[in-house]
Amino acid sequence: MLQIKASVRGAQGLCLPDGKFLSAERLHSAGVRADYPLALTRDMRPHPVVNEYLRHICFLDRKTVWQYAYEIRAFASYLDSQGSSLLTAQRFDVNKYRTSRLEVGQKPITMSTWLQIESALDGFFNWMRAEGLRETQPVERSPGNKKRRMKPRRMKIRHLTLEQWATFMLLGVRGKTPTGSEHAGFRGTATRRMRTGCEIALGTGNLNVSVKPPER
Repeated sequence: MLQIKASVRGAQGLCLPDGKFLSAERLHSAGVRADYPLALTRDMRPHPVVNEYLRHICFLDRKTVWQYAYEIRAFASYLDSQGSSLLTAQRFDVNKYRTSRLEVGQKPITMSTWLQIESALDGFFNWMRAEGLRETQPVERSPGNKKRRMKPRRMKIRHLTLEQWATFMLLGVRGKTPTGSEHAGFRGTATRRMRTGCEIALGTGNLNVSVKPPER
């Protein structure tokens, strides 16, 4: 049976049944973050596989990690009642679990809730396969619950025209007004030196006339 506890805070730690105490520092060095879920076995020992996965997804927000931990615990408890485990679960186990959550019990869940559970379990078992802990993936994602493909983001670089560069140098560096007069609120004193330094630092490659047009 799998249990999920809040991980340690401050100087606290985890006391094992045999009297061994795991300090907060030791748990932190093992990748257990404060206030994040800690998976424990029936004898109150850290579950190596589940905790490693929770550490693997710790870049997600805290609420999401807790939700994933609870869903893994619920499925592990179901498997335990069926004489199976996370390491040996098969696709029919997931299908039976799906039926038990959607149709059986006093409070059946909605399909949208199941899709969230399915995504959590799918990520967990995919990670187990990648780590060599399993050879098969027991979760078959439902139609409409496919993984989203992230569109690659490309940086758009737009170079300044000569007019834009002149305006930037006049107003931003030399402290002039659009009419060319001195700006009363500008704090710079050596404006010519500032403009020269700015041209050296930023001038190369910022003008559209100095950049080779893209090949077509």
